[in-house]
Amino acid sequence: MITPLQYNDIPWLVILFFSLLYITLYAMHHGGLFSRLAEWVRNVKNERTFNDSLSATVWGVIAFTVAYMFLFGLLLFCATGDNVPALLARPAPDTLIRLGLCMLPGLGWFLFHWFCFHWTGYLFGIGGKVTVFNRVYLSVYALSMPFALMILLALFLFPVSSHVLLILLSALFILTQIVCIFNGFRIFMDDFASGFVIFVYLCTLEIAPLVYLYAKYKGVA
Repeated sequence: MITPLQYNDIPWLVILFFSLLYITLYAMHHGGLFSRLAEWVRNVKNERTFNDSLSATVWGVIAFTVAYMFLFGLLLFCATGDNVPALLARPAPDTLIRLGLCMLPGLGWFLFHWFCFHWTGYLFGIGGKVTVFNRVYLSVYALSMPFALMILLALFLFPVSSHVLLILLSALFILTQIVCIFNGFRIFMDDFASGFVIFVYLCTLEIAPLVYLYAKYKGVA
């Protein structure tokens, strides 16, 4: 099991943590980025976004989403073995490649579903609602960054096993999907027909990929 001291001795990782912690705390002030994102998640009926600082909010969403993807991949990399601290202390090219590969699952899932719900909205002519869901979708991932940061903090404070780390990452992933699906129902559920479309979407683009990945994981294990 990896001890917290091993991660605490990696300077760039400590700097990364405190830098993200600073911008997270700054974004939490009253009227800050997190307040706007929380309002985007709550307000699923208004297709237009009235915000004097919309440009700053969009860039903030992009920054926090990218940070979330990086943290998720980094934490997934940390769960791959007991020699991870030594690899991260002096990252070689093959270490950076492995780290990049660990970021692909989360990023791929994010981009895949972003494309799918835009494509579905185009097919069924519900562009206005897709605009609202796009706003919620991005907000959920941006708001998930502090939770990933808390898991990184746990690595600094406690001896976390790879198994426990995978459980924490899975819980965070499932939480983001539940919030997105719940808000999808709030936005798109108008009648039986819309409910059927949501059901088909969930079966083909949410549940089926997860079942496939689980089956592949069990086959490898």
